[in-house]
Amino acid sequence: MWLVIKTKHNFNVKLLKQNLMNILGNDLKFFAPKMRILKSKSNKFFYKDFFVLGNYKIIYHPDLKKNTNINKIKYLKGIQYVLNTFNYCQGEIEKFIERCKNNEDSNGYLIQNFFELKKGNELKFMSGPFVNFVSELVDTQKKRICFLTGKYKILVNKNQSCISTG
Repeated sequence: MWLVIKTKHNFNVKLLKQNLMNILGNDLKFFAPKMRILKSKSNKFFYKDFFVLGNYKIIYHPDLKKNTNINKIKYLKGIQYVLNTFNYCQGEIEKFIERCKNNEDSNGYLIQNFFELKKGNELKFMSGPFVNFVSELVDTQKKRICFLTGKYKILVNKNQSCISTG
């Protein structure tokens, strides 16, 4: 059974996995989709990884059907809380995980195709010359997207790191 947990800010993910394995055993599946974005600071470029779901993580173990295991996890160090309605959303959680896995690169990071780019959505660029720039999406083509900046239309590669915000 899948379970959605919220971890405390900046808690060590490796330590959390180890603590969960101590309670549940080695059959634990841990899922936390992440993206890698090219950032610049003082004319130097570096990659920054971040979790798409923020502090939320998804775990799977067959023994999560037992309330005793869920109660043990609730009070585990590093966990802020456990979402209560996970029983009713198992199908949706599985669909989300499958969609994430279908849109991962070879290193396990989500690619831009994960985000649905629709006309009229607002985009926030995470890297490149338009970093932290928010604009409206005007058109999508096979390999490029078109957005407005004032009275100018600009075309960029779809693979450029941007996040649909609307």
